[in-house]
Amino acid sequence: MRLLSWLLTLLLLVVAICFALHNDQDSSVNMWPFEATATLPLYILVLGTLFTGFFIGVSISWISHMPHWMETRRLRRETSTLKQKLEEARKTVPYVEKSPRHAYMSWSKSKWRLGGRR
Repeated sequence: MRLLSWLLTLLLLVVAICFALHNDQDSSVNMWPFEATATLPLYILVLGTLFTGFFIGVSISWISHMPHWMETRRLRRETSTLKQKLEEARKTVPYVEKSPRHAYMSWSKSKWRLGGRR
């Protein structure tokens, strides 16, 4: 999957470079609310617009994930607190060795045996 991602990125980069090399004509952009006009190569306008849209999308995605990160951080803190309380409780309660699973007697084929049902 990572290889596929790198290959697609490389392909997109090659396409962008080819686009930039073949579209070096000047283009005028009128900045509407202001009385300004910018004359830039066409590839700068197109690639700049794409990169601006990409960064806006990344920013929106990052902001939308913030509640999940905050919830994860809260749950980690809560888990850490509960682990500390569990360790404190284990220190205060005396250790009781668990009896083995087969330590009870069962009746099978007219004989008592260890191991329970089988």
